[in-house]
Amino acid sequence: MRAAVARPIGWAVGLLLVAVGCGPSQWRTEEVNARMSYFGQEGRGAQSQADVQEIDGVERGDERLDVYQPSFRVALRQNDRVRHTLDMPIDIVTSASADALDAVSTASKVNEAVELDLRTQWRATDNDEIQFRIGAHIEEYLKGGFGGIRYLRELADDNATIEAGVDLTVDAFDPLTPQGFDLGHTSRQAFHAWLGGSQVLSRTTLARAGYDLTYQWGRLEQTWNSVPVPRPFIRPAELFPGTRLRHVLSGSLSQHIPQSRSTLMGAYRYYRDDFGVIAHTLDLEASQWMGSHVYVRVGYRLHDQGSPDFFTTEAAPTDRDDGTILTADSDLAAFRAHEWSVKVVLFTSLDEARGRESVYISYHRYERPYLDVGVVSVGYRWLR
Repeated sequence: MRAAVARPIGWAVGLLLVAVGCGPSQWRTEEVNARMSYFGQEGRGAQSQADVQEIDGVERGDERLDVYQPSFRVALRQNDRVRHTLDMPIDIVTSASADALDAVSTASKVNEAVELDLRTQWRATDNDEIQFRIGAHIEEYLKGGFGGIRYLRELADDNATIEAGVDLTVDAFDPLTPQGFDLGHTSRQAFHAWLGGSQVLSRTTLARAGYDLTYQWGRLEQTWNSVPVPRPFIRPAELFPGTRLRHVLSGSLSQHIPQSRSTLMGAYRYYRDDFGVIAHTLDLEASQWMGSHVYVRVGYRLHDQGSPDFFTTEAAPTDRDDGTILTADSDLAAFRAHEWSVKVVLFTSLDEARGRESVYISYHRYERPYLDVGVVSVGYRWLR
């Protein structure tokens, strides 16, 4: 298991050292970003055993979740061709149902998680850039590592770009059953590849398009999630197939309006996987400068998805122990979701010598059947 995690990280480190050695060092800080976010979730899902109540004919457990997330970013310029960016989000989670042991003992147990994500951009030529990525994630029951490489080519006097990349994620964790039993150690892996590009259509219009492919294998289910069965039978754990292939097609169009200092953006995303899930996502966003030092961004997202072939909110008693592929996870149900967002940015400095310095606050509201989420973030950013 350790070798499986270490191998891709070792490859990424090797490529990273190649980039780091390119050119003389002239270290300077180019970005500092600090943010504090609160994520509050209220809802009920059939996969949860916490405080189960029958709603609309389905037994649904509490899905309350509170997350406090401080996050930090620092970007350092090594020289004219090499730039390093380090992101470190920290999650402090209180949950009514996420932990199997917690669901059958004391709800709202506090868990912590931390992630380190290092990206190095190497400007190989005036038109070619290679980005190396390496990172690790640690939380209560899971430890993982990831690494990857991305290539970007600028074309037509920087009026168009093409990019492609691959990355690999390996997670090792303890599979906890809905009854709280620890089954030892297991793992899941994900290989992700993508191809995309952008094109300047006019001085104020930009179009983007992309395709993503992800192949997952290993223990893919959340092993503490359960599937309702008629009483008095004991709930079985959800069970996924051993592999999953996902496809995503996406595109966006951005239009700047110089006269009003406004920018409008529309995006569409099509998702399909071999579980039988098909999803459509529409994003709309508008940004507006309010004077010389303040701008406001508002957004709306509509997401519509179908459920996988093996989704159910009540399994037959005969499905308890025969290895039947089943899930009652509310995130995989068929639903339509709405999300609204607003962000206000105040620039305290726009001086190129001092750097662009700003403070910001944002709010996101996400709603779908039986689930409501609110996210509040405040932050500080300095950019040179």
